[in-house]
Amino acid sequence: GAMGDLQGALELEERVHDVWEAHLDEGHADLLRAKENLAGTRLAMGDPGGARDLLEHVLEVRRRLFHVDHFGVLRAEENLAVARLELGDTDGARALLEHVRTVRGRTLPEGHKDRARADERLAMVHLAEGDPAAARELFERAAREFGALLPPHHPDLLRIQGSLAVARFAAGDVAAAESMVVEAAKTATGLVSYGLTASPREARALTRGVHDRLGRLRLCRDVSADSQETLARLFSA
Repeated sequence: GAMGDLQGALELEERVHDVWEAHLDEGHADLLRAKENLAGTRLAMGDPGGARDLLEHVLEVRRRLFHVDHFGVLRAEENLAVARLELGDTDGARALLEHVRTVRGRTLPEGHKDRARADERLAMVHLAEGDPAAARELFERAAREFGALLPPHHPDLLRIQGSLAVARFAAGDVAAAESMVVEAAKTATGLVSYGLTASPREARALTRGVHDRLGRLRLCRDVSADSQETLARLFSA
């Protein structure tokens, strides 16, 4: 199962990390990458605290080695922000992501995928802080940017559209939210049915992400019966 795959990955990454840590300098790129990989697996296994500790070290080292606006520093800030957000530290996550978004807005052209991703991640913080209006604005911008870069059924675009639906729902626009989620559910089901995802794991993640959004919508009695029926049929298997 997926958890077994993650456990195997965790054990391998811990061995690689320990070897690199014993033989490489603190700032060596391979050691920092091993810490990031290990942190990502710990986060996926539900250990955001362990991930945060590794990522804080990576960021501290990169800030010593590089300019504050270096792409390696920005990546470390993004990764750490995700872990902090999982731990409920929205202030800490927002401080990091606002810096990332400012730098990428200044240095990258409009429509660049890294600008879109910075908008998306900061929007997640606003949503967690209970500010769906601010989240919706950023999600909509990210959706436009991803939409200009990606084909209409790309999993990344589907993910951001699902997040936008949640923000619209939280802001009280239930009709628009349920319409978006129904379409996302149809797309996800089609991608999985026709084998258009890159891997079975990606397919599971895609449908699970849509399921999460469906669950949030179903908490509201205002979601239409027709949409409930459509969603139930799509995910009855």
